Amino acid sequence: MPQVFAPNDPSIPDLLRARIEGWNDRPPKTQFHQYGPLNAYFSINFPPVRFLVKPQALLRELWDTTNLEVEDVEALRSIILRTEDETMDIDDEVKADIKRRASIDSQGALVHVDKCHYPDFVVTAYGPGGVYGEDEDVIRLVVEVGSLGRDLRPPSKEDKDNVVKQLNRYLLVMGKMGFRWADKAVGMCIIGTEVAIVKSKSNGQFQKTVTWDSLYSAKFTDTIRQLAAM
Repeated sequence: MPQVFAPNDPSIPDLLRARIEGWNDRPPKTQFHQYGPLNAYFSINFPPVRFLVKPQALLRELWDTTNLEVEDVEALRSIILRTEDETMDIDDEVKADIKRRASIDSQGALVHVDKCHYPDFVVTAYGPGGVYGEDEDVIRLVVEVGSLGRDLRPPSKEDKDNVVKQLNRYLLVMGKMGFRWADKAVGMCIIGTEVAIVKSKSNGQFQKTVTWDSLYSAKFTDTIRQLAAM
């Protein structure tokens, strides 16, 4: 049965729409077949005047700074960013270790340089910028794309569970609301022409139960539109 993708969105070029609709009859074997069209679609809906679409984004794990004084955290940030403030006592073993193995990411967060994750897509909104001039982008969307495989069989429950687990791992790495995202964030799993959407709740947690819908459904395109309107 023919499927229509985002019929109410006139901004999508006919060729791009046809490519995505074609997945219904010619399912993509791997996620690599979907990266280009998805990247184009996200870039149209999240224009660079307000957003950045980051394919294969680098998402590093946050440092736990709960046992450090606020002044030490700020001094550490200034050292990493090579500003003039170097007042932190780096003789302290814990602080010295952080200084050696920490960095500041594009959300302005203090992160491990050696604990890296690579979601298929991350969409961020431009942030106001930090005290030391660092970027402080706000994560809005994290997307993980799974593969059907060469036999093009419909995804099994195990296939879907695996891609959801991977997405949940990224959402955990993202951290609590207020660190690298604010107000609302969404995670999406895409495998073939099916999509599962994981939304943040008002308490800063992400919903645990997911349902799978068609990529051609209004649920997918409405979620993208709502995020773009924030």
